[in-house]
Amino acid sequence: MPLLDRVPAADRAALAAALDLAEIDPDSMIHTENWAAALQLGNAKRCTSSQNGVDRALLDAVPDVRSLESFAEQFAIFDALPDAAQADLLMSVANERGCAAGEERVMAWLTGDLAALEASITQGFRGNADLQSRLLDRRNANYVADIVALHAERPDADLLVAVGTGHMLGDSGVPALLAAQGYTVRRIQ
Repeated sequence: MPLLDRVPAADRAALAAALDLAEIDPDSMIHTENWAAALQLGNAKRCTSSQNGVDRALLDAVPDVRSLESFAEQFAIFDALPDAAQADLLMSVANERGCAAGEERVMAWLTGDLAALEASITQGFRGNADLQSRLLDRRNANYVADIVALHAERPDADLLVAVGTGHMLGDSGVPALLAAQGYTVRRIQ
């Protein structure tokens, strides 16, 4: 089915405009699932290079790196999303305000305005609680279980844990879940 036909009629113009701005031909996405189209559109709309991210700097600086989930596991989570959740994800990316939204999130992070960050992330889920549960909340619980197990293996080691911004926020965020288990969580910049 054509990509534009997979979203509600009211959303098609916005999706078409976002794809056009990103120089993506919607016909090239006919065999691409909505979640993968959302990731491709998001990458095309990025205003920064993925080579300049915190994750890249940490991978280069820290000798003993362990992943909390593999790329295959991440893709499986997206792939298992119901069609409606995938359409919401796609439209969330399509409606993203480009560089301005990213710059606002960076400033919110740098100034410690976690409420603004959480509002921005929550807005991105378009009110789809299932999408938020699958992409953040369940994964956060899994991350915390893995972190606790890793700490049990090395109880005297200080652990540096890096996760994406969305995983840091709210009562179901990794810091809150770790703090609830008695861990001291300290934000570094």
